[in-house]
Amino acid sequence: MVAEGSPAQPVSRGKRVLLTVLTVTAVFCGAGTIVIGATTDWFGLTGGREKDPCGQPLGVVPAEFAEKEHPVAASPDGRFVLDQVAMELFDVGTGRKVRSFDQDRPTASAVFTPDGKLMVAYGEVPTKSNLIGWVNAAVVWNVDTGKAVRTFPVPNNIGTGGRQNDVRLILSLAISPNGRYLATGSDDLVRIWDVRTGRRVKDISEKFGFAINLDGASTLQFSADGSRLAAIGKGGQVLIFRTEDWRPEAEPFIPGGGVRTLAFSPDGKYLAAVSFDRRSRVVELSTNRTIVVEYAIPMMRTVAFSPDSASLLSLSEWGVAVRSEPLTGRVLAVADSCDYAGIPLHLPGAKTFLTVEPGQFAKVGVP
Repeated sequence: MVAEGSPAQPVSRGKRVLLTVLTVTAVFCGAGTIVIGATTDWFGLTGGREKDPCGQPLGVVPAEFAEKEHPVAASPDGRFVLDQVAMELFDVGTGRKVRSFDQDRPTASAVFTPDGKLMVAYGEVPTKSNLIGWVNAAVVWNVDTGKAVRTFPVPNNIGTGGRQNDVRLILSLAISPNGRYLATGSDDLVRIWDVRTGRRVKDISEKFGFAINLDGASTLQFSADGSRLAAIGKGGQVLIFRTEDWRPEAEPFIPGGGVRTLAFSPDGKYLAAVSFDRRSRVVELSTNRTIVVEYAIPMMRTVAFSPDSASLLSLSEWGVAVRSEPLTGRVLAVADSCDYAGIPLHLPGAKTFLTVEPGQFAKVGVP
């Protein structure tokens, strides 16, 4: 059975001019893979007219955030935006700077627990040693107080992947929903830590596909119930481990030249991903069936599920949000940030998103 659905219409931001004709296809690509395709002429060479299905502006807040080139991350509860270079936290509701974290030179996107109370970041932190002023470490921070809960040194004595100047780099981070486990990822090692005791729990040695990334991509992620940990492997492979014993559970393959970011559905039935071809894909974990949501703008950046797992929201580099059905890939709605052309970030509920640009935060609704 081929999944059918209305393709998203081409959208524009500012003065982008698009050809109005879409070509839609739905074909089987290999065993169990459904592709819903939409293609368009983005160069507008035939003089097509503009189309702007702009999202509903839900509020614009003047913000003290001022660094255009700095990557940012949002807390899952929608309260805060983090400048990942300056390590400064801003209140989404007021736009004001809340606090700074004493950490520098990050190489992995910061991650939060679902309730937004804990944040994990990796970079240089000051030490009390007179000989070494700074050390590379992953730090678990209390978001509300700005105090370090636990500091984990970089594992620099195992393997050779992810090294720079003989210092092992952490390239990916994940914290379990209950805040118990921290996972740190390098090229050939994922190390599991117990946040409460500070002790190492498990080393998982594999060929992972992590890279330096500060754009909010999630390449290591715990499931909503904390029972599984997913990590990107090489060439589109995803490695899923059971947290009860840290043994491999499944290795779904996601086409598209490698995986850029991951997201478990809250009910644990699906794993969504953005591949390096910038398309959103969903794996039904019980069957390993892959569904492709191929939108007219193949520049997807991040994905997130709605709380009921019934829809998937994909955000593009250009501030376009596409809401779709995970089971069929059918596009349900499209919204362009239009006049609010900042960095797009997910907000709770998967029906709104936030754009961040110097001087303002804007919330945009997806119909």
